[in-house]
Amino acid sequence: MIYRRILLVLGAAFFGCIPPLVSVSSKSNSFEFARPAEAGVLGGYVPPPQRRKIQGTEAGGSRGGGCRIATSLSLLVPNDHVGLTVSGHPTFLWYVSEPASAPMRFTLVKPGVIKPFLTKEFQVDKPGIFKLEIPQDAPELVEGDTYVWTVTIICNKNRPSENIFARGWIARSPNTFGLQQLLTNVTSGRERAGAYAQSGIWYDAIAAAYQSSLPNPQERSTFEYFSGLLDQVGLSNVASTLRLPIARNRGVL
Repeated sequence: MIYRRILLVLGAAFFGCIPPLVSVSSKSNSFEFARPAEAGVLGGYVPPPQRRKIQGTEAGGSRGGGCRIATSLSLLVPNDHVGLTVSGHPTFLWYVSEPASAPMRFTLVKPGVIKPFLTKEFQVDKPGIFKLEIPQDAPELVEGDTYVWTVTIICNKNRPSENIFARGWIARSPNTFGLQQLLTNVTSGRERAGAYAQSGIWYDAIAAAYQSSLPNPQERSTFEYFSGLLDQVGLSNVASTLRLPIARNRGVL
């Protein structure tokens, strides 16, 4: 199967034991991370000028069935417009606050096409960030087309209303000359993320920022940039939750 090589990574293995999702203000303690206005030379996320509007990422479901504890699910995407990628095989990231002891399904579809572009199921056995990469030998996303992706935690397969789900959108954009020029001058993963972010390419920016934070999540600047991007697109609740174990390890809580 061409999807056998799909990589699935739990970010919780790196960020440590992440507590239940809570809203915590970064100003409630002395350990503050970069906000959008403090992005510096890396550059914050600049939405594309001709952004495609959405009503916001759909989400729903309730505790029930196989979900024995309250679990929240957040896709790491902008909350008011369609995120872009220049990759034919993009990376998708989402956050689960608690292990649900239930199957989780990822689905990518093209509107108007009955057969899903990609479907993958796995078990939710840990909290944290999930990463799914479309393999290089799979069909590419088509430039100019918009796709819908959904992550569902199947709490009760016989009662879909009890399932927890979130839905987002992705569109493939051409790789512009300006972006190519920015990428030729990057020397680190953070700078690569900044080049994509300044060019309005959300999916590639957040994937590069997340990847650059993996070798050493305790190193402040790499994690600051990743969490700062989340703040910029309305995911401050997720960013604050991910900051908690970092702050505790630094002894500021």
